[in-house]
Amino acid sequence: MKPVTASSDRHHALRARRAELFRKQAEATARAQRSQDEDAFRRGPGAVLDEAGIDYQLLWPDDGSAKGPLATYPIGFASVHWPLVPEVISDFAQGVERVSVVARALTELGVAPTTAIVVDSCLGGTPRVMLAAQDFLTCAEVLLGHEAWLYELDGCWLIEVYHEGTISYAQRPGSADSAGDSWRKPVGERR
Repeated sequence: MKPVTASSDRHHALRARRAELFRKQAEATARAQRSQDEDAFRRGPGAVLDEAGIDYQLLWPDDGSAKGPLATYPIGFASVHWPLVPEVISDFAQGVERVSVVARALTELGVAPTTAIVVDSCLGGTPRVMLAAQDFLTCAEVLLGHEAWLYELDGCWLIEVYHEGTISYAQRPGSADSAGDSWRKPVGERR
């Protein structure tokens, strides 16, 4: 075993200082990126929501919160693997018709107009938006974007609006064994 010397102590101190500087730099970069992302949202969809007088809250995916029931559904490549979800209802709509299909889904799922729902746009750098279901329907076309998941934080229902036009929804996720990333092989299991 090597004896601890002043030189090795200095080397460890310099490495620790370097690691701390990198950590601070990463935090500063993340804060700057968050600020840019929030500004972009506020100039785009946020401006429409503000103009309509809609009360909403921004939730950020990297905070690790506000996933609601999403993690309990079987996720494939950027989409729920709906064949593993019992009693799923799927429809197809594009353009403004998507809003009426999502409105029907909310009604069929028994979501009250005043229920706070989360719109998760699935795009990096885009915040999740939490607002009342009735307010969502007022500006749905702006918030749906390319793809989106809609859910209630404490609920178990989920609506997915997929980019090619499929809108699927279910009241419950199904088996707990299917939850999460269903396309990944569990550790220690062969497929």
